[in-house]
Amino acid sequence: MPLPETSTPIAPSQTDGRVDGRHARRQRNRDAVVEALLGFYREGVLQPSTDQIAERAGISARSLFRYFDDVDDLCRVAISHQIERIGSRFFVDIDPGLELPDRVASFVQQRLDLYEAMGWVGVVARSREWFQPLVADELARARALFREQLRSAFAAELEPLDEAERARRVAGSDVFCSFEAYRLLLDDQRLDREQITAVLTDGLVRQLGT
Repeated sequence: MPLPETSTPIAPSQTDGRVDGRHARRQRNRDAVVEALLGFYREGVLQPSTDQIAERAGISARSLFRYFDDVDDLCRVAISHQIERIGSRFFVDIDPGLELPDRVASFVQQRLDLYEAMGWVGVVARSREWFQPLVADELARARALFREQLRSAFAAELEPLDEAERARRVAGSDVFCSFEAYRLLLDDQRLDREQITAVLTDGLVRQLGT
């Protein structure tokens, strides 16, 4: 016999409520730890202690690793969180009808927007790729995407070339526009954005021009 219909909703059990509450609290604390670490990165503090992270997150140092396996796991999650946050900046929008100097200028500005948004998190990611395979995989995918963007944005200059010459120019352009080159110009040579733009634009035009 089917159960009679009722207009009275069945209330969740108190146990379900407690479980949901614990889950929500755990997620809030986990997010707070990630945001605390990202905050240190934004300030240029790349290796904060677990005590510093826990204090900023508002939890005890002892409980920090209830939410993460270890420091490497926490760093990986923080890097992934930042990538997701600025995900739209990973894609470039270049009008193929523009002349080469204008396409280069647009390309450089969009790359610099991305690199500035990544900030010190990009530095941390590259320092950890050598011993964290998941971070290395993320960076490998990003680098492959960046090279494909170069090929697409500058197809008019690259497609007429033979395979070897095309590969050489893509490789050179990829180095010019890399995050590593950007940080070298910013940190080592102390150039500002306008100066970095001029260096990258000039280099790309020379690399891609026929």
